[in-house]
Amino acid sequence: MTVNKTTEGIRLAPQSRNPPASSVANKKKQSGKRTTTADAPKQLALASNTSSTSSQGPPVPTPPEEPAFWQRFPGFEPKIDSTFLEQFNRLSIHEGWNKKEKARRRHEAIVEEFNYLQGTDTSKLARWQDLCCIIGIEDVPTSIAKCKQVLGSRKVMINLTNLIDHMRLGTPLIKFKNFYAFRTYTNGHRFPKDVAKKDGFIRVFLRHVG
Repeated sequence: MTVNKTTEGIRLAPQSRNPPASSVANKKKQSGKRTTTADAPKQLALASNTSSTSSQGPPVPTPPEEPAFWQRFPGFEPKIDSTFLEQFNRLSIHEGWNKKEKARRRHEAIVEEFNYLQGTDTSKLARWQDLCCIIGIEDVPTSIAKCKQVLGSRKVMINLTNLIDHMRLGTPLIKFKNFYAFRTYTNGHRFPKDVAKKDGFIRVFLRHVG
């Protein structure tokens, strides 16, 4: 991804018809706080720490809801098992966007999708360390500054749409062996400067292409 001059279930045993009164009373006493899916801890699947061209992490659980971006368009039904580009191209056809509008919306969708998956609180070290693990950094830094330095290195060349698919669907993460391969792969998909200048997790993956 490049930027303009800067880059882009248990079965229960049957109950008796007339349960003892004490059993009913116990059930009433035990009926307390109801557990919901919202109480379940979030799960995060990490990429395998390899130096190969692509790395396959364990299956990544699909988030329970879709980002707000896909919900803005009446009549469009997002598919949670689709890749980012499949989803976006379907939306583009649905909305009838021209080339310029499609490019603008694409940048917007990438940012919102990534923020949905990674979060936006850049003040938390744990979030930066999670991102390092997802990318496959073996020696995870112990400070935010060091995390930014490692993730922003030219040794880490990641395509954002591929990273989104990796985080959401468990798609193998492509790790480019050199800058030429990275630039060739991401050619034609440049991020606008105003997005590149914004502080956030996504910024560390944007690269200057000259």
